[in-house]
Order: sequence, then structure tokens, then C-alpha cells
Amino acid sequence: MRLSDFGMLEPATFHLLLDLLGEALAARTEARQSVEVASMDGALLIRLGSAHDSERLAEILTSTGVLRGPDCEVTISYAHETAAADLVEETSLQKA
Repeated sequence: MRLSDFGMLEPATFHLLLDLLGEALAARTEARQSVEVASMDGALLIRLGSAHDSERLAEILTSTGVLRGPDCEVTISYAHETAAADLVEETSLQKA
């Protein structure tokens, strides 16, 4: 999903997304670099794709304002789901 696909968000959801984006942006050294980081508590993972088209802007609306920034691919998942999927893949590769 692209950042621009989020549309209107409730304040609590927006603050969670903002925290996750902050973690990902702090870890990224170049706009064209993809990055995956865990949330502060380790429960969530966010993967932020590269911002290939820096002119394409995303707008996320909230009751308190609008966040505008480069539109990029965003994936948010539970860390335990990702770890379980990695384990299944690793087990499948070992059997092959």
C-alpha cells in the first residue's frame, strides 16, 4: 500500500503511523533506499519502500491537520507473523 492510500485517519491511528514512519525515516540514509525497522516495543515491523518519484506527494488527513510527504510504499505487520513466516520458509528450504 502506498502512503497516499491511507486517506483519513483517526488521531490514535495517525500517531501510531507517525511513530512508525519516524522509526523508518531515522534508519534510512537515502530517499531511494528501502528500510525495515521494528517499532519501539518490537511488536510491529514497518517496511518503507524507496521514494522513486520525489514529486509525487501523499496527503494523510486527520481531524487535527494534514501530513504531506513523499509517497512511498508502506508495509506494516506484526513482528511475530514475520518471524513465523521466516521460520516456515527456512524449514521448507531445509527439506528441499
